[in-house]
Amino acid sequence: MVRSIYIGSLLTLLLLLSGCTRNNGDIGNLFGTWRLETMTKNGEEVDLYSNLTKVYTWAFQSHIVRIQDIRDNMDYVNYYGSWCKEKDVLILDFTYEDENGNGEYLPPSPLHLNADGITRLDVNQTSSKEMKLSYRSVDDVEYSYYLRKIP
Repeated sequence: MVRSIYIGSLLTLLLLLSGCTRNNGDIGNLFGTWRLETMTKNGEEVDLYSNLTKVYTWAFQSHIVRIQDIRDNMDYVNYYGSWCKEKDVLILDFTYEDENGNGEYLPPSPLHLNADGITRLDVNQTSSKEMKLSYRSVDDVEYSYYLRKIP
């Protein structure tokens, strides 16, 4: 009886220790879902939430990024790409083929990410709770994104 309790406890401990919460390893502070609080264009705030969209979220896991456009009645649109980080630059890649033709591999146009699908964002500030990103577009417009981690 004691032996079976010992073996059962050991197996439970092994299962707990072998489980992972982050696929493909630790990606640091970026892991999880972030709410886009504000966006600015040349220092002036852009009104992102006056029409259909109620919330934009950015979710990072492994090397996949999902930007979700959440609307009234909990309707939503997902946009998928990949990401990588090189020093203080976050690179978003939305250049994948969209076999269904529904635009899920394109960046959402209201966010003004590069139309060619690759956006190199300067990481101005990052912590486990806040992130500030910016980039200058090809038409010389400075965009800044202020995101807060959703607990």
